[in-house]
Amino acid sequence: MLRMRTTIALLIVGLAGVSTVRAATRTDAGETAHATSLLTAERRAHEAAERLRLPDHAPARWKQGGAGWTPAWKPEAKRTPTER
Repeated sequence: MLRMRTTIALLIVGLAGVSTVRAATRTDAGETAHATSLLTAERRAHEAAERLRLPDHAPARWKQGGAGWTPAWKPEAKRTPTER
């Protein structure tokens, strides 16, 4: 009789312990998915805003290089008139 009481007591304590652990580690799937979808929506909205933003234009400035005052092309010595 003592053995049976001990077995039943251990069974009850074990089941209570298992249910306590399961309750502590369980997460609501709906709540987690909702938070994840909000974070995903926020990230996608930020990415869309970045795509819609116009790129910064380069400031106007003097372009280095070139030939100075002499033209880069050489004019022809004489041009012949075109005949009609």
